[in-house]
Amino acid sequence: MRTLTLIALTALLAVVVARAGPGRDKAERKPGAAAGRKRVDPDAMTDAEGEEFEKVRDMNLTDEQFEDYEKETEESGGAREKRQDVSIGNGCEVIGTVVHEIMHALGVFHFQSRYDRDSYVSIEMTYVTADRQNNFVKYTSTQTVNYTPYEYGSTMHYSANSFVSQSGAISIWPSDQDYVFTMGNRIVSFYDIKLVNSHYACTCASGATCVNGGERNPKNCAQCLCPMGYGGTTCSTRPAGCGSALTATTAWQTTLIQAGVDSQTLRNDFTLCTSWVSAPAGKTLQFNITGNFTTQCQYGCPFNGLEIKNKADLKAASPRHCCSNTFNKVISSTNNPTPLIAYNRYYITQFQVTYRYV
Repeated sequence: MRTLTLIALTALLAVVVARAGPGRDKAERKPGAAAGRKRVDPDAMTDAEGEEFEKVRDMNLTDEQFEDYEKETEESGGAREKRQDVSIGNGCEVIGTVVHEIMHALGVFHFQSRYDRDSYVSIEMTYVTADRQNNFVKYTSTQTVNYTPYEYGSTMHYSANSFVSQSGAISIWPSDQDYVFTMGNRIVSFYDIKLVNSHYACTCASGATCVNGGERNPKNCAQCLCPMGYGGTTCSTRPAGCGSALTATTAWQTTLIQAGVDSQTLRNDFTLCTSWVSAPAGKTLQFNITGNFTTQCQYGCPFNGLEIKNKADLKAASPRHCCSNTFNKVISSTNNPTPLIAYNRYYITQFQVTYRYV
């Protein structure tokens, strides 16, 4: 079991926010809404405390070093709240799981607990034992605040088969069933980051002009935080790294998109590979996943998958694919270009995709 301080965890989240490539939301707690869980009050942080946070983050202290630092600060008259520990169990170090727990410490509920969840998911308790049904509680609008649209791809969302007692059973059905394998994914979404930035008033009054759903980065307002699939200073370019720029025609063409590294060690973070497919203005792109290599089919697509960014909300995750159930079906998109995003944290995954425009 690993225990990290709230300052260390918040620093980690700050790093995630700065990286921001993979960008679901959640219901956020209003002050006092959940007894026993400590909240951070952004309005209570003084300039001096903000400077201290920056200093401590850059020191990269171990827990023992932080305890010594905290003691010295208190003995020298420094005023600060006590730390809040978050425990990360062995085997749970994947970055999305760590951020999931950080977000709980920052006051965020699970996504499927939002008061508007019934418009987006159906909860099925038939195969969930009574002692586990508390995990599906729905909060009210007086208890929580929704800062973003509903996000199936949030790292705060449970998977479709969470807490079921029978193999093959489902506990959460998405209204848009294209998302059945997306829920429970542990890629940090754009809306995850936006949610925290909104709640803690981390915004920019002016700065970069962002496109493709991007928003100004509170750490550098001259640059944009980009949804997954977009990159560059203003989110106007394909993310750096593997992938290619493809041009569709009226005839089906085939591309092979690959992500991962040649090692059979499970990694704590994802490698991404993004291709863009373009068409003439006003045309609809069509895609079909016709082949795959070393995908692990599982709800949440936690090890690898392919996202074809076909939904209108570019900030949100589009459905992710890692199971044959969603292969060999035509997927349409009016996003031009449409990003194809392969992700992986175990070995190497390949997807064969055909594409054209109509």
